[in-house]
Amino acid sequence: MSKKKHRKKRGRAAADFFGGRRTSSTTKRQEEREPVLEEEEGATTETPTREELLEELGIIDLSIDLVTIIVIATILNLYYVHSLKAQILDELFNTDFKENFIDTTSFPRLTNTMFLFTTGMFLILNYTLLQESKMEHINDCNNKEVISSYKSFLASIFTFLAVTISRDNLEI
Repeated sequence: MSKKKHRKKRGRAAADFFGGRRTSSTTKRQEEREPVLEEEEGATTETPTREELLEELGIIDLSIDLVTIIVIATILNLYYVHSLKAQILDELFNTDFKENFIDTTSFPRLTNTMFLFTTGMFLILNYTLLQESKMEHINDCNNKEVISSYKSFLASIFTFLAVTISRDNLEI
């Protein structure tokens, strides 16, 4: 029976979530370092180093912060749309629902800036992961990791461009 290398079952790595495997720039290249191997029921397991785990934790913390910003921006957009609905209902039925809302005229520009920031951060993260993946597989750019990193980077570019282009559609 052949032995497989695999990670311990602790979920997907943070870098895998963004489309690539992140390696530390301060650690030695994979060919130069000796992985710590553990035997586990007929399979060989590579134990990640403390630095790798701290890097993954940093990526996950950054992701949580960025997703939190996206959720806040989405809630602000929802509030803005409800205030627009109240304004239309006031005009249709001669009511005063709009008085229950704060002034939301600056919300579109604010939320777009929040989306621009978060997509920019994801773009930088995916670019870094792509470069590291390409350096790790310098002789094999058709590697699955490199292709996955490249696709994630392209998706980030297109998302960033869409948010940038939509910025011109906002009313001041």
